[in-house]
Amino acid sequence: MKTKPSIPDSYHFIGEVGEEMIVLSHSEIRIAERPNVSGVKCNTLDGEIIANAGDFIVMTSSGEQYPISASIFYGTYEVLAEVGGQFVGRRLVHERRAWPIVSSSGAEFDYGSNRGVAYVQKGGWLYQSDDDDFGLINKEVNEVSHVVVGTANEMSRKNWILRFRIGMLIISLLAPVLALLALLAFAANLSGYTQVATTLLILESILLVAGLFLTWWMKKYRWVLKAAVSSERKIANEFQVAVGALGFPESKKFSNMTLWRAAQSDELHELEPSSANISRLKKVVGETIESTESEINQYESAEQFALKIGWFTAFLILACIAIAIFTHSALFEAIAIWLPSVVGAVHAYVWRSQLTGKIAANRVFLSQLIFARKQLGSWSNDSVTSEANLVAIIRTLCRVAAVHSQTQIAFALSQNPVPPG
Repeated sequence: MKTKPSIPDSYHFIGEVGEEMIVLSHSEIRIAERPNVSGVKCNTLDGEIIANAGDFIVMTSSGEQYPISASIFYGTYEVLAEVGGQFVGRRLVHERRAWPIVSSSGAEFDYGSNRGVAYVQKGGWLYQSDDDDFGLINKEVNEVSHVVVGTANEMSRKNWILRFRIGMLIISLLAPVLALLALLAFAANLSGYTQVATTLLILESILLVAGLFLTWWMKKYRWVLKAAVSSERKIANEFQVAVGALGFPESKKFSNMTLWRAAQSDELHELEPSSANISRLKKVVGETIESTESEINQYESAEQFALKIGWFTAFLILACIAIAIFTHSALFEAIAIWLPSVVGAVHAYVWRSQLTGKIAANRVFLSQLIFARKQLGSWSNDSVTSEANLVAIIRTLCRVAAVHSQTQIAFALSQNPVPPG
């Protein structure tokens, strides 16, 4: 399927591309230099590109050097250290857009403003990292530094967070269901009901195959990554009002990047502390505090539920063992054997969701939001000092929202479906 991306007039692209993809950038530590003169030549795998004064020249592990503007650098990298004109940055896990080059002769891309022309072979990508930032990536490195999530069309059609949770729940619950069917078949066979036992074993086999197929399907079509991207978008989109209040352009496609840019950039923008902006910001902070508290309560309730199930099942197992001893019933013996798998399934689902880590991360986020809400509530626009304090608190909000968004995507990426059993 071929498509035509919407590229700003300042660029010039020659070539044909395939369907738009959503990709995630890998986290890497890189060194960057910031020249104070224009015309610095950078040798990339796709040609020579010129860096202008104020740009960052990023060095990759393969020895490649490529220039990016300051606004892109501050949105793409978390600055870890700065010494003179050298920076150490951690490349953030961000959602990006890419179009595979499908024309047999490859593609040509003019970066404009006399910055140079790049050429890439078929299989490379036309790449978008910001609303108005495009470029080419060589096919030798595109999937080394990125992972393909899926097509943009796939991502827009479904609720992947809910879809992934349902899939994980089904896989978790299959273990006790399969154990129950096997034990019931065993009990039926001991009681002389061989036809019933055969039917139960066939049903167990069908469910096991279905569970294996669901696990394979979730991995093949990258439900984990799709849920991770959806997690990244949620918080970042809600806090675009903070980005706008600092005078930076808001974005829906690259919302996490704009948060990092607003938090780190050394560019000066005209502050827009209007009562409407501050009211919107207070509303977003308040709503996020409520939703975060609700999420913490849900996680703690799930932990308590798992604990109660464990205690209840332990007493139930003892009761079944006692009945089996006095009645010699194969059914109660089977139930006593099966019940531990129920506890295991409940705890497995709870731990796979990493509730402990999520509660801790949400508590940190919550405390930061409460602090920001107090500061916003006491702000007044009657002095320069107050305005400086406002800039500081809004920048802080941008950073804590951006960090929390990275935490959410890390949690989502760490959850992988495993075969039921």
